[in-house]
Amino acid sequence: MKKFKMRSLLVLVLISAFALASNAQNARVQLTAGGETKTLTRTLAPKASVVITVKADAGKTLSYTAGYDFNDSDLQVFLLKSGDPDILKTSGPKEPNEYLIETTGDYQVIVENRTNKRVTTTIYLDLFNPEDMQDDGGSDPQTEALNFEGSDMASVSKSIPANGTMKFTFDGTKGVTTIVNVADRTNKLTVVWNENENQKADTTIALNKDVSRKLTRTGMYTIEVINETAKSVPFELQVSIAVPGASMPESLVESVRFGAGKSDATVKRSIGANGSIEFTFSARKGQRLTYSINYDTNNKGLNREDLRVELKEPGSGEYADSGFADEPNEHTIKTGGSHRIKVTNTTGRKLSFEFGIAID
Repeated sequence: MKKFKMRSLLVLVLISAFALASNAQNARVQLTAGGETKTLTRTLAPKASVVITVKADAGKTLSYTAGYDFNDSDLQVFLLKSGDPDILKTSGPKEPNEYLIETTGDYQVIVENRTNKRVTTTIYLDLFNPEDMQDDGGSDPQTEALNFEGSDMASVSKSIPANGTMKFTFDGTKGVTTIVNVADRTNKLTVVWNENENQKADTTIALNKDVSRKLTRTGMYTIEVINETAKSVPFELQVSIAVPGASMPESLVESVRFGAGKSDATVKRSIGANGSIEFTFSARKGQRLTYSINYDTNNKGLNREDLRVELKEPGSGEYADSGFADEPNEHTIKTGGSHRIKVTNTTGRKLSFEFGIAID
């Protein structure tokens, strides 16, 4: 134990010396147990670091992940308690970390840039109550029959508990094409598509994208959503069914990425005939949301009604009709969490537009 402490102290001294000698960034994040995920995006200079301080009470679980799109060896992540020489945990980027707080106080998540280039990382932070981390283990998975109600699409918004499983069933007809989309902003859930009654043809499908399957039989199908993390995760499931030979319109889902230190973003996109795109983003209760679809209606033959714009807040089963292109929209967030803005092409031709959003 003494050897470990000496090593931990040495590493800590090196980290502290590095932070003092470089452009180390410091930030304090306030977390509420059972609240929403907090994110912090930072661009780090070569060999620089960011030190994030979080206060946590004993008995809570601190969850943190340093998101990164490149080599795992570019970043190193440390967790320590302020004033304590021991390093509690060391990990790389992309690794979801969970730590049970034993002593109330300030804790520091340190993310180091170990390269000679500037890198950008987004740190995800959560704090959980003990009851949020429990797994009953013995209960059967929650099963729910999807309700299409005469439509060709069914959708549900749920929050799956820690280490939980949810199953969704529907009656399928041989020969039709089914499109499944499970939107999960944490990207940590597992989705299993069951194509056979004997449960021996399970296949794992991707998150946050449309996955098409042509049904090979008539009968009951199951979509299973599995959460293997120690925290609850909100998600949305959409299932669409098309008749054989029908041309399915394009349906896209895209997460809005805000720049470091920014709360607004602008993107240019195109949508195919009768297609749609859903922009997902996180917002807190009470924040003011402004958004618009900029569309060049000065050109001959273009009308603002070509693009319909709709907003959906967490927990709502339906979109609220916000209007059309070239109309500024303002909205006060009523429910914190993952929101969606859907843009639908109401024409039979491909259209291009610019999407602008700001949250303050």
